[in-house]
Amino acid sequence: MPEQDDPDAPPEIDEEIVNDPEDFEKNDQDVKDIRDVINTNKGIILDGNWHAPIKDDFGFEEEGEAQEAVEVEYVLPDLLKQARRMPEIVVILRCKEDAAIKRNFEDDEEKLKAMLEEELAKREKKRVDEREKGRQEKMQELAD
Repeated sequence: MPEQDDPDAPPEIDEEIVNDPEDFEKNDQDVKDIRDVINTNKGIILDGNWHAPIKDDFGFEEEGEAQEAVEVEYVLPDLLKQARRMPEIVVILRCKEDAAIKRNFEDDEEKLKAMLEEELAKREKKRVDEREKGRQEKMQELAD
């Protein structure tokens, strides 16, 4: 789509998108798209825990307004079944919300490296202390 000269002009409407041909079947197209995207020779990881955003009748999110929970149909399992791309294995990962937020917002690489080094040092100190304690117990045993 070429850039518009007048920024105040209404956007051009793509008739092909707005007015589907009469022989267009959305479900068939969705199945074809899933088959094109998911290659049967390769593995794929999907986030099956997502929810569609709440949008108004025109497809725009309304900011700052209290919205009622709209029941959104979860079509991904049916779509995978129709496309014959059902998963062979399902893995469910669980994480506490606080840990996920902390990990997600840690963008400072140096801080992350420092945290890793600190954790490794704690583990090494614990290992050395346990080994020394075991050695002391053995020495005490031999002395008796």
